[in-house]
Amino acid sequence: MAAGMNRSDIEERLNHRQERILRFVVELFVTSSQPVGSRTISKFEGEHLSAASIRNTMADLEETGYLVQPHTSAGRVPTDRGYRYYVDTLMDQPALPIAEQREIKAFFESYQGVVGSILEKTSKLLSSYSNYIGIVSAPQFESAVFNHVDFIKQGPDRVLVIFVDRAGLVHNKMIRIDIDLRQEELSRISEWVVERFHGMSLAEVRERVEEMLDREREMMDVIVRTALHFTRSSFADGFGDENFYVEGTINIFDEPDFADREQLRVLMRAIEEKRHLLQLLNSCLDGEGVQVVIGSESDLKGIQGCSLVASAYTFPDGSRGSIGVLGPTRMLYPRTVFLVDLVSKQISRMPI
Repeated sequence: MAAGMNRSDIEERLNHRQERILRFVVELFVTSSQPVGSRTISKFEGEHLSAASIRNTMADLEETGYLVQPHTSAGRVPTDRGYRYYVDTLMDQPALPIAEQREIKAFFESYQGVVGSILEKTSKLLSSYSNYIGIVSAPQFESAVFNHVDFIKQGPDRVLVIFVDRAGLVHNKMIRIDIDLRQEELSRISEWVVERFHGMSLAEVRERVEEMLDREREMMDVIVRTALHFTRSSFADGFGDENFYVEGTINIFDEPDFADREQLRVLMRAIEEKRHLLQLLNSCLDGEGVQVVIGSESDLKGIQGCSLVASAYTFPDGSRGSIGVLGPTRMLYPRTVFLVDLVSKQISRMPI
């Protein structure tokens, strides 16, 4: 699986000793949240390396930007570059415990319900098994396949469009019209549109509508012409109501990384600004496998102290969405990457 979106270029691979020390620092810091000193590493190394060699290697790693010393008398902690090297080069890929894998697979194999409910529960599942923030986006509207549409009268010049895609997700949009139609007429238009365009992708619907308007304008009755204009208006710019689920933000409150209340406030605001978080998550749709965005690799203000582990999923009809786990850069990367990979594959196998 891939593990690097916006990954930093590593000009030169570290030597064996440097890699060993960097791995110790990352894994010890992740589990303890305390800066790691040479004496701590020497306890694990035994007599393989002297304390002086460890100190020199840590100093070299600090000089080259993989470690940083937060205080003069403290040990070192990884930088974003250090985490990136660890994820791309040093990280083992242990599986989740078999019992947890079975629980996750059983959830998706046995779940019966509408897709929106499944995706919402998936965000809770990701949060529960990672102990970080679980994020799920429904398939992007542009990849949806037409299943059903209703036009509901809201006033003399307004119509509510309720569009249902093949995955069962519901999208709503208000459009303005220049003709006052009765609800009976709107229902006839809905039936006509469903009959003509059911099963088409939205790109195919738009193309077919334009062809019909260009070639058959002279021969159309008013209902057909109105139906085509309604369809064009409904699908021209999408619906802009992405289904997006976030679960487990309270988990962040337990992380020592966010003891600074101002930093926590900024992070919470970034999470509440779902549009930007959704853009970051969906940027992973272009990559293969699991993508890991570490700290400052993200341009999203407020989450530079976090890492996002994300992956796309693909429903059988070809529509694609994405899932992710957001947590501190001091993250259990092996477990989180495995979890996201497993869940994305399970969603992709679900019949819809």
